[in-house]
Amino acid sequence: MLNIFINIQNVFTSSSKRRCTGCKRRLDIAIDQQIERGCLCDTNNCPFIKEITEAISMANHSQEPVLICWESNINTVLQGKYVTLKWEVQFAKKVFVSEIGEVPSMGERNVIINQNSNFLLRIVDFQNQEYVVENAIEIIALNVPLINIESEVIKIEEEDQAVMTWNAQYVSKVLFFYKNQCIDVTDTNIYSVNPQETTNYTLEFHALDNTTVINKNILVEVYKKPKIHLFKIEPDFVLYNKPVYLEWQTEFSKKIEINFGIGEVLSSGNKRLYFAENTRLCLKAFGELSIVEDVIDVFVFPQPLDKSLFVPIREMNLDLILPSYNLDFIEVDFSVPKISFNNSNYLSEEINSPFNLNSTPKMINLEVPESLLKESNKKGNSIIDRIFRK
Repeated sequence: MLNIFINIQNVFTSSSKRRCTGCKRRLDIAIDQQIERGCLCDTNNCPFIKEITEAISMANHSQEPVLICWESNINTVLQGKYVTLKWEVQFAKKVFVSEIGEVPSMGERNVIINQNSNFLLRIVDFQNQEYVVENAIEIIALNVPLINIESEVIKIEEEDQAVMTWNAQYVSKVLFFYKNQCIDVTDTNIYSVNPQETTNYTLEFHALDNTTVINKNILVEVYKKPKIHLFKIEPDFVLYNKPVYLEWQTEFSKKIEINFGIGEVLSSGNKRLYFAENTRLCLKAFGELSIVEDVIDVFVFPQPLDKSLFVPIREMNLDLILPSYNLDFIEVDFSVPKISFNNSNYLSEEINSPFNLNSTPKMINLEVPESLLKESNKKGNSIIDRIFRK
């Protein structure tokens, strides 16, 4: 019987390609019409006489169709994916698969699934009786994973953390891969890393069919923070319209700017400046992600008229020389170290102390007898007046 089945298949297989030269019918149509009518083709020279005769003979001695195979490779599939249906039927005149149409009595077909589907196999024997196979094939269409990565490229600076976030629906599992490490992050949608250099990470999403895997890569770019190593002026005591030198040195900056009309400068350098008023100098170092600043407050002092007082420095000696007067009857307490009074021609005071612009002048407690004050008031030029003018 198997040989008969194969022969019948050969007849049907070739029928869709061959036509009668006389009646122009296809072989399958000719066979159907001849079997139904019980007569041969009207054309004596019909090229299908042999095939038609064999088909009628088989139909008169045929059995009921026998189902050999009816199955699919899987029963659940992601939307838009395909399943493979496979079937085989013996002693069948025609075979039909729902949603596909007429098919050969043996074969297989890939079918794309977009929604839940039921496939039925229908068989017609040579007596034109129809059979429907009871076990329909049910295919369940699963939702395709919906994955949204907040950012596939994250930029951070050294010692900062990179926070990766995502939103995934219709997935069964999510894995995080870094080098040889694998971490299950199914129960969360956020993960933080602290790389020291630019690194690529992978998120692996498993679809509901437990077969399909979707990989998403996240690149974390690590940049160095801009640094200001030096920003100063020399000398730090600034006189009106006198030159000072500004010096700076930075690192890991893609742009450096200084105010006071200087503008953009190189990463390191120096510049001669003149100041006429108090000024705040500001240096900005621009990195890839951040900006650092440094400031210098410049206080401008007026230029002295006396050349001997032209430039006060940190360590200075002042010699104060006053005319000598006979003040034996006066007790004077200046409360200043190293002050001596004698009967020499001059009174000499030597002060040795660091100069400090922020120091507060000390008050001198001078006790003068009332009798001397009365006497001094009578004179146009008092002794005390002369002392303090000097």
